[in-house]
Amino acid sequence: MDRAKNTPRDSNQVRKEQLEAMRVEAARFKLSAIYNESKKILRLLERIPEQRETESHHLSCELPSATISQHTMTAKFKMKGKGHL
Repeated sequence: MDRAKNTPRDSNQVRKEQLEAMRVEAARFKLSAIYNESKKILRLLERIPEQRETESHHLSCELPSATISQHTMTAKFKMKGKGHL
């Protein structure tokens, strides 16, 4: 009979231990997921400045030629108005 009384307590204790183990595992899983997401976001953020530098470099290479051709066209227009060309 003593054994019958101890069994429900033991099973409750086992359930509590299992529940606690599941909570610990869930917390560990959540931390792992947060860590992995943080790594992904960090990698993406590290790429952004590289892309901006590359884009600004391309723009700086394109802008002088556009500015030169605009000045050339302006100079030709001024010369044409004065009777040149």
